[in-house]
Amino acid sequence: MAFACFLNTLATSVTVTRPTVHFLSLFFLGRD
Repeated sequence: MAFACFLNTLATSVTVTRPTVHFLSLFFLGRD
């Protein structure tokens, strides 16, 4: 159960982090 909770948290963090990293990379590349 704890492992499934961990996977769920990991999936959520990836879902949140990927667009953020994508936006930041576009932002910094666009500034350059």
